[in-house]
Amino acid sequence: MVWSPNPVAFSVFGLNIAWYGISWSLAILCGYFIFLYFFKNEKKDISKLVPFIQYVFIGVLLGARLFEMLYYQLDSFISDPMLFFRFREGGLASHGAMIGTILAILLFVKNNKDFSFWWLLDRSVIVVSLQGAIIRIGNFFNSELYGKLTDVAWAVKFVYVDFESRHPVQLYEALWLLVCFLLFMYLYKTGRRKDAYFTSLFLIVILGGRVVLEFLKESDLVFYYFSQTQIASIFGVSIGIFIFFRKQLMFIK
Repeated sequence: MVWSPNPVAFSVFGLNIAWYGISWSLAILCGYFIFLYFFKNEKKDISKLVPFIQYVFIGVLLGARLFEMLYYQLDSFISDPMLFFRFREGGLASHGAMIGTILAILLFVKNNKDFSFWWLLDRSVIVVSLQGAIIRIGNFFNSELYGKLTDVAWAVKFVYVDFESRHPVQLYEALWLLVCFLLFMYLYKTGRRKDAYFTSLFLIVILGGRVVLEFLKESDLVFYYFSQTQIASIFGVSIGIFIFFRKQLMFIK
């Protein structure tokens, strides 16, 4: 498959609207409607929904950018701190978005005592699974985060990269995230779960899958066979395992 889409979907009054931006907008819209379902299903105050999404959006944006600067581009950031504000040059790290989400929820709960931290976080990770799938499709349109060279039948030639046959890892991850989202929704609908159930499952399953898929990406290795992204993901999986045993097994105090 030869892939050469224009990253710009259309223009409005001279302003270019990129497919990647559309994917983010669609992800936020889907997040709103899924959370609306959660709020209605569990009889939460719907008037708090939009403020909550605003908290999370700001947390995700700042967390993703700051993590990108401090973890992936530290040298460039130290030499040019204003790089943080040049979002259009790219660089939003999903691991930082997770941290930003957690901090945003903590702040929201502090100001809204009728919500619990785990209730919001458990449902947020369900939403994030679908949002991540949508955004990965945006990465595919941008011809970024592509995979290694391969000769598999479904390989993609990214014209804007090097016209070589590569793994479409963006689509692999999008499919994986979509499957996880459907699994999480099934588990949500089929019974009441303990606090932190979905959070621990998300960290173990989603980030575990990320570790595996990263082996197919063009990444710089920093520790034996592992990239920076894999190291961050393994750390996240470890936290997920700890939370699962700590919160789900009654005999652990």
